[in-house]
Amino acid sequence: MVWSYQGDLPATGTVLWSLSAADRGGNNAVQLGYKTLDGNQIAYFTFAGAKQQNLSGAPDVSVPGQIAAVLPSAAVAALGSEWHWKAVVNVDAEDVDRCPN
Repeated sequence: MVWSYQGDLPATGTVLWSLSAADRGGNNAVQLGYKTLDGNQIAYFTFAGAKQQNLSGAPDVSVPGQIAAVLPSAAVAALGSEWHWKAVVNVDAEDVDRCPN
C-alpha cells in the first residue's frame, strides 16, 4: 500500500500512518501502521484480533511524497476476496487526513 502526501512531514511530534481493512461482514479486521516520533520510526506493525505483530524492516520512503508499506499476505488472506478499507494520517493524536473522503 502507498500513502501519498504533499509538503513536509512534521519534524517533531508523532505521526501515525494507518490502513484499516475488514472483510465484507466486518468479522475479520486488520490494521497496518507506521509511526514516527520526531521524524524517526518507532513502530511498523499489523494489529488484528487484539494482538500487535511488529514487522521487520521499514516502509520504503525513498520516493518523495510517498510511503510504501506491505500488508503481509496472511493478513490479506484472512480478509477473504471482498474487503473494504480506510486510511488515516494522525499527527499528535489528531486525525488530519483520511481516505476515502
